Amino acid sequence: KRSYLYWGRTAYRKSIRDDSGRRRDMLDCREQKTIEKLSEELEKAGYTHISFQVVHTKSRTTSVRGHKSVKKQDSEDAVYVIEAAHDGKKGKSYWTALPGAEDLITMLRENMESLGEKYEEDVDNSENSKEACGEDEKVQFMWENHETVMKKLAEAKEEAYQVPNIDLVDYLGYEQYLEEIYVLGPGDKRFMDATGYHSLRADLKAEKDGQASYARGCCYVSELADDSAKKLACETAKEARAGLGAEPIASGQYPVILKNSVMAELLEAYIPAFYADRIKNERSALAGREGDKIASANVSLKEVPDLREGRVCRRIDDEGIPVKEKYLIKEGTFKTKLVNKELAKKLKIEPTGNGFKQSPKSDVEIGITNVILQSECDLGEKTESSILDLKKKMCHGILVTDVDGVFAGINVMTGTFSLIVKGRKIENGQETDAFCQVTIAGNFFDMLGQIQGIANDYISTYPDCASVIAPSVYVGELAVSGI
Repeated sequence: KRSYLYWGRTAYRKSIRDDSGRRRDMLDCREQKTIEKLSEELEKAGYTHISFQVVHTKSRTTSVRGHKSVKKQDSEDAVYVIEAAHDGKKGKSYWTALPGAEDLITMLRENMESLGEKYEEDVDNSENSKEACGEDEKVQFMWENHETVMKKLAEAKEEAYQVPNIDLVDYLGYEQYLEEIYVLGPGDKRFMDATGYHSLRADLKAEKDGQASYARGCCYVSELADDSAKKLACETAKEARAGLGAEPIASGQYPVILKNSVMAELLEAYIPAFYADRIKNERSALAGREGDKIASANVSLKEVPDLREGRVCRRIDDEGIPVKEKYLIKEGTFKTKLVNKELAKKLKIEPTGNGFKQSPKSDVEIGITNVILQSECDLGEKTESSILDLKKKMCHGILVTDVDGVFAGINVMTGTFSLIVKGRKIENGQETDAFCQVTIAGNFFDMLGQIQGIANDYISTYPDCASVIAPSVYVGELAVSGI
């Protein structure tokens, strides 16, 4: 069987093993029996189109702060979303524990919505869903215990404090997160899926002569290797130290390299421009541009559900549609707009498997699994570039290492952005003085069209963001406002 254990995250199918190593099915016997009984009671009461969505989440966070503070936290939650129709109306209810039939029927009645004269049966995707989920695969989620993690975090913290001028390890943490999704009905429609990740995060402060500099870092691992926490802590510490002495720079047009974390954060903010609802309502800079060149010919943007560097491994969306690999941009050309099932029906096109809920209680909207920005060189046989190569190619300019308030400074409808950033100047291909409180401005899609180089240092966005992966990118010239 194909293994789904990857760097960055793990896909978990069919069953999960608990801390003792025993197999634990996604739905236990109690849940299964209660759901069957509730279905029978709803049918007796005249309800049709009955469906249950069960979402189990489990997390374990281990962290250290400062010199002494430590925190160990475990949480496990379940949400049950129950839908049913009665007399041309559809009701939905949410529970943190499976209810009794009488309470459920009362709640459904209170939340009834008119469905018009005819309620169309959903397409049965059960066979596709079973195939997509790989029901015969059994992959373990490996949980690290608090004590093992705490020891490695403590060692990493002490190593970070050895970097000159590091004043405070504000946060160093390891999060283990697992989500299981199970859907029953209507009819024989049923599917299951699960995804999870292990992430390391670091927030540090450097100080010298009364001036402070902050840096943060994040990475995903399949397991907590001996040096992974130390590596992240030290890299973040060095980044904090490199920002000491930062001052604004003169305004003007500058060649710019966006560091991988900045490019990923900015790209995530513009992903909604590819959503078909925004394009249809002309609330996207890409409205009317399908098939047009919107990026440099060496640029591709792909959604890859089982991406090695990704964080979200879903092979079906929340509507039971298989999620397939697809190009949003291929060799600079806008190829695919993303739709959920409802919008696909209106537009008379095939759904793209992008019907996702932001939370179990929300309605299905358009979303993504993992999206990665790539150079066509990465997809072929040409040699990849490093960020050092980009600096040498640029020779003189600036490297942007951090950005503040991305979503407040971008406009998906026009593609424009104006962002406060910090980073370091590049002179003769080498990093020199740090700068801060500088604004860069431009148009995101114009910027994609003038990309001069893409590095091979891929990094993913933070756990509370959409899963977008990007490398450092030499984006050509941008307007810079400083002093």
